Amino acid sequence: MIDGTTVKIIFILITLQFLFTSVFFYEKNRHIKGIKPFTLSSLFLFFTFVILMFPSVLLNTIYYILNNVFFALSYYLICRAFIELLNIRSFIKLEKYWLIFTILTHAGLSVLEVKPFVLVAYNEFFIGIIPFAYLSYLISYKVRFSGITEELTFLSSILQLILLGHFIYLGTILLPKLIPNSFALMQFISDSLNEQIKTVSLFWIIFCHISLLVTFLILVFRFKEIELKKVGETDYLTGIYNRKAFFENVSNISNQEQCYFIMIDADYFKKINDNYGHLVGDVALKHIAKTIQVNIHEGDLFARYGGEEFIIAIANTSEEEVKVIVERIRFQMEKSPLIHDEITIPITLSIGVSKCAGVDSLQDINEADTMLYRAKENGRNQAAFSFI
Repeated sequence: MIDGTTVKIIFILITLQFLFTSVFFYEKNRHIKGIKPFTLSSLFLFFTFVILMFPSVLLNTIYYILNNVFFALSYYLICRAFIELLNIRSFIKLEKYWLIFTILTHAGLSVLEVKPFVLVAYNEFFIGIIPFAYLSYLISYKVRFSGITEELTFLSSILQLILLGHFIYLGTILLPKLIPNSFALMQFISDSLNEQIKTVSLFWIIFCHISLLVTFLILVFRFKEIELKKVGETDYLTGIYNRKAFFENVSNISNQEQCYFIMIDADYFKKINDNYGHLVGDVALKHIAKTIQVNIHEGDLFARYGGEEFIIAIANTSEEEVKVIVERIRFQMEKSPLIHDEITIPITLSIGVSKCAGVDSLQDINEADTMLYRAKENGRNQAAFSFI
């Protein structure tokens, strides 16, 4: 049977590997949110198990206090790491108060030399259970990342397993105190079984912590993947979808009822570049994109089509509503000139609108483009509709 010393040595080796991995990852990815507290958490977890190996070297009180401080800091920091990575709005002051309270209370109990099982039970509940229950709550109710649902489900499962492990270990501490000494056989069976359960639950907890490390890295790489995908889909200048992303997502709109395509072009945009320079032209494009974006629905597909041309795909909207949206965009742009370096630069838009025929999106877009040129031919700063 594995004795306590062997368990501690295994824990030290595992947490040392844990620490090396975290430090290496930190050196290569310092910009990632949460990586610093995660690395510090690994460091304090390693210190915790090192101290557990050498209790006789330190005075009893100092041993318990140091063990508690490193243990509490490790759990606090690992929770902070996930909170920062997932960008959760948490109760930071409350977390710090909890950390100070647990450390000071444990120090007080150690100085008073209360029984060891009381200190261990205190640690398990206030330091082992509360922070992970808190993190589990935040992930369940505060995280809003639809693209990483599976990863978050896995993280929640790991946290629940850690909580279960701590509850079981806490039970092995309290159970012997609850069984009457008069039942000698029951006490013997309980003690024998209790030690085995305690050992298993400790292994359970540490391997769940390794799973937390893996989960953290999985989430980091998942966010990197999402970020790279976003870069590939986003127009570098305006921050909206680019043409490629528009065509990749247009079927989500065109397959719905009452779908429309809106082509928008800035009037005489070449004059802005010629008179004020291309840098001012870039600022003008950002201004146009922002003005359009605030005047459409959140679910509408909006992209830069090329040059000074923009395109919008709208669904589940009546013809009258489309006319209102288009006129609002045109009017707001006319009334919102670009002001750059105390220079007022008027900008107007020509707009072409077509209704989806439900057969070929490209054909419908070409129809909107035809309407756009009709608006230009009719004098610009106006809209032309294929269904009027």
